[in-house]
Amino acid sequence: MGVNGFSLTLWLFSGLTILFMLTLNAVFWIILFCLCLPILKFLFYDKKKYIKESREYLKVVTLLPLNSFWAKSLLYFTKWTPPDWSVPIYEVHLDIKKASQSEITTLLQQDLRCIKNRPGIYIWQTSFPIPSDIRKEIRKMTKQKLAFWQKGSFWVPSFPGTQLEKNKNCRYGAVYLEEADLN
Repeated sequence: MGVNGFSLTLWLFSGLTILFMLTLNAVFWIILFCLCLPILKFLFYDKKKYIKESREYLKVVTLLPLNSFWAKSLLYFTKWTPPDWSVPIYEVHLDIKKASQSEITTLLQQDLRCIKNRPGIYIWQTSFPIPSDIRKEIRKMTKQKLAFWQKGSFWVPSFPGTQLEKNKNCRYGAVYLEEADLN
């Protein structure tokens, strides 16, 4: 689901809660309960599972697997399409609380180099400064139409209280890595 999917689910849940309170129809309450399930599953199961899996080989980066339908809908308005949708799709997150400020850039570079060895589509949205050598690689891949990187954020508005970044410095993008890209 990822963070943008989580925000979209919260918006749907909130809007439908208001609608259902006005109608007081039992069918709507069942639909609302069904919408609660993915929210609870993400918060109490998926998120912890993916953080634990990522910590096996990454220090500050967490990879959340995304459904291809959701990834396509996120990337629809960007006008960028990866060459192949059959590879795994991940949303990249930074967990910078566990490292001191001086270590973060070094650990981030190491993690991103480790990710470069795994084929897939990697989607991100961050206001954290990306190391210059990684930015150069992204620009090079953008010229080959294997990546994009833009100012702003994805089309899903953040739910109040869930957004930790400032949108004025935010950038979002995606990279397609395949076996042939590995050096």
